[in-house]
Amino acid sequence: MREISNRRIRVPSTLRMLRLLNAQSCERGKECFCYNLENEKSGPLVGDIIRPYGLAICPPCLHALSSCWGSDFPSSLKSGKICTHGWSRVLCYPQFEQVTGDAVGSMVFFRDIKQIEYSYSDGTKRAEVLESTIQAATAQAISPEDEERLQQFTDSHTEAKSQYLEHVEAKRKMKREQQEAIVAKRAARKLELARPVFHKLQSHFSGFQFESIVLDRDWDVDTGTCEFHYWPSEVALGPLAAAPSTVTQKKILNAATYAKNLYTQLEEYGFLGESFPRQLHQWLNTQEDIPPHEQALVRYFAEHKTSDFMVRVRPRQYYDRNKTYNAMAEGNRAKMVLSRLSAAECREAFTHEVVRAATSRNSRQKRLQLARHVWARNNTSRWNRNQLVSLNRVQEFGEKFDECKAEFSNLLRKIRRYKRHPDTKAWVEDTLASGNFSEFLTPRVSSKLLHRSVVSSNMLMSHYNSLHQSRFIRTRLILCTKATLVVLALMRPSTNGDDTIEDSSYTSLLLTFRSIESVM
Repeated sequence: MREISNRRIRVPSTLRMLRLLNAQSCERGKECFCYNLENEKSGPLVGDIIRPYGLAICPPCLHALSSCWGSDFPSSLKSGKICTHGWSRVLCYPQFEQVTGDAVGSMVFFRDIKQIEYSYSDGTKRAEVLESTIQAATAQAISPEDEERLQQFTDSHTEAKSQYLEHVEAKRKMKREQQEAIVAKRAARKLELARPVFHKLQSHFSGFQFESIVLDRDWDVDTGTCEFHYWPSEVALGPLAAAPSTVTQKKILNAATYAKNLYTQLEEYGFLGESFPRQLHQWLNTQEDIPPHEQALVRYFAEHKTSDFMVRVRPRQYYDRNKTYNAMAEGNRAKMVLSRLSAAECREAFTHEVVRAATSRNSRQKRLQLARHVWARNNTSRWNRNQLVSLNRVQEFGEKFDECKAEFSNLLRKIRRYKRHPDTKAWVEDTLASGNFSEFLTPRVSSKLLHRSVVSSNMLMSHYNSLHQSRFIRTRLILCTKATLVVLALMRPSTNGDDTIEDSSYTSLLLTFRSIESVM
């Protein structure tokens, strides 16, 4: 219809339109290049209802009757008003219907285009002659009766297209309803078969210590799937709920025994039962050959998590039950804990381990902040600075743990060295008439600066000015900002591994900040 509406081919008669829509073989008859001499039939049409140039012709005839303009063909002769097939093939010469003898198909042919090409060399002239040729052929081939018939075809096509879309949508809806009915019937059958299975399982778990959580589950009545709340039950009893029609008494007994063994093993490791977390602390105190990073993982779990956290099914982005199951089979408590923790929780395991030596609450909070900054700086995704890298193996966590712990210890030594420096004490006493250095490092100021990773005095000055210009102008906060910047400038591990501070670099840095006292 697109070729007819754009007047690129002759408007067919009503009977020819019907023949084109219902044609099964090539209309050229004995002239067809695929004509079968034995059964006297022309070549079949292939593909969808595609009628190139308004002709019902087979592929061999299509290629024989048309020609392709190549890449060197003049662009001035490539018009969108010429009927083409495959963007480049044009019908070579006029075609006539064998039944009526009427001219059909394209109105402008490859022959006409080549004649214009050989007759004129100027591109503008070629385009003008081609346009006049197209107009003359259109005026001669399309009569007022053809225009009226074309309008009827267009209206009928629009109506048929809307009806076809409605038919397709109705057909899809019917098929969707049939599928939903099948799924609902299957789900109802599955629930009906699963009820006696779980009734028998309840008798096997009667009197078991963890009877209240073993069969804790949710049924999806729409799909018939069973979702256990705890992964040991999902591992042991999941196959029974997935295929209740194949369940036998022996399978029920084996599944119940398997589930009891999993929960009992978790209790023996200290992750479940009344002995949690006391048993984990006893294990940490009795084992002397445990690496520090594994101790950090187990201690963090014992102090900040519950036994429910180990066995409850969590969202898939945080948890894969196979990792926990395999780690329990290996008997590796640290690996079991790591399989349950997210990236942010791994960071907290590191921070709480390295600040255990802090005595006061104020000192602990400051060290926690510094430890989080150290971990985030070494474990942040290159694509998202706010996203922590997820460590899936205990060995990877151990390497990052040792690296960050060494950097954290080096930073603490530098801060202590700076606080003991005579010039620091004199400057603090001169500024605030107080020797309590901890008043400088307020959490509000440190949180604004720790994540900037400052490294040079010029960058320090720019950060100070930005804080000052954003109305950070109260005297106490400005003094805290200056003191914090001085500390942060020295909180970088030295390249030679030495944690001492050169007097010259300290003096120059101190003079830099004393020079801005007039601004304060």
